[in-house]
Amino acid sequence: MLTLQRRDLTAFRTVFRRCRPTRVPDPNQLFRVTATGTSLRFLSTTPDVMLGYTRDSEHRGDDLDWCLPGAVLDVAEQTVTETFELHPLGKTRVRVRWPGGEHEFELAKANRPAWPDGPDRWGQADGLLLTALHEAGRTADRTPGRWASHRVQIQGDAGRVVGTDTKQALIWDGFRFPFSESVLVPAVAAFGSKEWKREAVRVGRTKSHVVFAVGPWTLGLTVDPSGKFPDATAIVPKAQTPTVVHLSEDDARLTLARLGAVPDDETNSVTLDATEGGVAVRWRLGDDKPPNELRLPGSRHTGPAVRYAFDRQYLLRGLALGFRTLRVCGAHRPLAMTDRHRLYLAAGHDPSTAIPPDDTVRVTGPSASLSISPIVLRSQPPNPEPPMPIPPTRTGPPPDDDPAPDPLAEAETVRDLLAEAAQRANQLVQLLKAKRKADRAITQAVRSLRALPLGGGT
Repeated sequence: MLTLQRRDLTAFRTVFRRCRPTRVPDPNQLFRVTATGTSLRFLSTTPDVMLGYTRDSEHRGDDLDWCLPGAVLDVAEQTVTETFELHPLGKTRVRVRWPGGEHEFELAKANRPAWPDGPDRWGQADGLLLTALHEAGRTADRTPGRWASHRVQIQGDAGRVVGTDTKQALIWDGFRFPFSESVLVPAVAAFGSKEWKREAVRVGRTKSHVVFAVGPWTLGLTVDPSGKFPDATAIVPKAQTPTVVHLSEDDARLTLARLGAVPDDETNSVTLDATEGGVAVRWRLGDDKPPNELRLPGSRHTGPAVRYAFDRQYLLRGLALGFRTLRVCGAHRPLAMTDRHRLYLAAGHDPSTAIPPDDTVRVTGPSASLSISPIVLRSQPPNPEPPMPIPPTRTGPPPDDDPAPDPLAEAETVRDLLAEAAQRANQLVQLLKAKRKADRAITQAVRSLRALPLGGGT
């Protein structure tokens, strides 16, 4: 017999879902459980990803190695109990038992998930590496194309992580890897898992995988050996006198709140205007309506006056990532948001779409009553412009300040918690109904027994 904790099973299922392109459960997914001595290991794999989880166990019997269907994890999510007992039924079946129910499952013999060989050498990684990989994955394309832009590039020598969908790009450097080559790995959302926060991080390289050890978790990403990634050595757009906009923290938060509240179907374009009159952002809520203007009195700019049109979601994404410096080197060049170790590029729109100031503009500004809420961003905003080249960036030690929180990851966490609470509440209701039905049946049986003529016969 083997006892499993519900919290371990649900945590493993949650993280593994973030390793897949879709969150829809796969009924054919296999889940391997290995108990050796006092160690308990979970393992599941796909062609792109290997996810393992190890913890101490109170198991004191013989070593066990079972390959179960993913439906076992479904049982853990749909019940309110805290522990499950696995009882072997011969060599081909296992019974999962919990207070109030049980279910039998076939043990899989073919296509068993296998642990890959471990790296020959591990390297300690900065905790910001998880954030960089998560955000690079959010920047990557969703579907394969001519370029392997649905992958994330890890540049070993440069200590750099790159993600792009050819219209936007995030380049984050300052890391150290125990390998020198550049590799392409799947873009997975697991790096943003709350289960991995405040865990020590190690990274290693095998012939076929880049492996990350995060506390008790092991994530192996299959290396794409043939994908072609956009050139990360292209030259960053430059100008002898670029326009540099420095946004104040208050102005950045104000812009996030005002533009984040605009429905996606209302507008997808904004104009950044930096002139002698100051810094402003303009947008339209329909072709037949006057434009809106948000003036940013706490911000400043240097260089030539500029009026730059680009996607609203790119501006929101850059501000949510914590960028406050914007560089414009021309209307036909990508806009660059920079800080010490990061570079975020966004392709611009046709210069003719930029909104100029006029008498019909509706001017808005800071408001003391404004409530600033977290902004949930799309990971792949639309943009009709052609792809842009991917430039290099700098190297060096990681910054000391913490990264900006990920609103999408927080929203996903809240959603998962609410879904789990709903499932548990539904199960509790079913249990209470069953108990009430059983109590009624017992009461009725007692009444029937009392009504029987149990006196002596003649």
